[in-house]
Amino acid sequence: MTKSSLSLASSRTKRRKEAVREILLKRDFTGLVEYSSQDKNILRTLSSLLYDSDPLVVRRTIEGLGRVSVRIGERGLEPLRRLIRQMLWSMNDESGSIGWYVPEAIGEILYNLPTLQGEYLPILISNLETEPFGAGICRAMARISGRFPGTVRPFAGELLISLGAADIKESGWAAVAMMRAGLISGWSDVPRNIRESEIEYYNFATGTIARGTPVIISSAPDCS
Repeated sequence: MTKSSLSLASSRTKRRKEAVREILLKRDFTGLVEYSSQDKNILRTLSSLLYDSDPLVVRRTIEGLGRVSVRIGERGLEPLRRLIRQMLWSMNDESGSIGWYVPEAIGEILYNLPTLQGEYLPILISNLETEPFGAGICRAMARISGRFPGTVRPFAGELLISLGAADIKESGWAAVAMMRAGLISGWSDVPRNIRESEIEYYNFATGTIARGTPVIISSAPDCS
């Protein structure tokens, strides 16, 4: 490829990324799904936006990945399997563990495409002790358990370990996941410092970021 061809390709990638980012800022997920039908690189573009400097863009990118995955999955699951494998690789030491928001992104894909849960949820949760992904994995489990509690229950032991984590985000999200999955009978089973600490969450109903205690978050299924 010539230098001019590389420059042209780079320019197209930048414009594509800017267009998708603008759609996410508008929270136009209908438009995003339509755009995905025309752009074969949409998964790559959305993946790149997981590294955006704006936390709200990152959260809406995660939501967008879930929405787009449903449309792509109608045509075949292999592109999504390939994406999830690439994301899992980005969590290992070989890649430099750069995929900070990858657990939540994988979780959102699995939330929207439950047919892939059996294949990839065990692999995702096997990385619970891989830093810095514990909190993100528990957050993904909390999201999934709100809709598929039975899928999360087999991982009670792993979540119980995370409930005792020093990182309040990890322990907080583990508590939310366990409560939604029916793995704990009540908040009295959870240490006070966990149930009363505020953690950041994303409201999928309003597309906003807020803070709340695990007690409040667990009772709001659209919040994860």
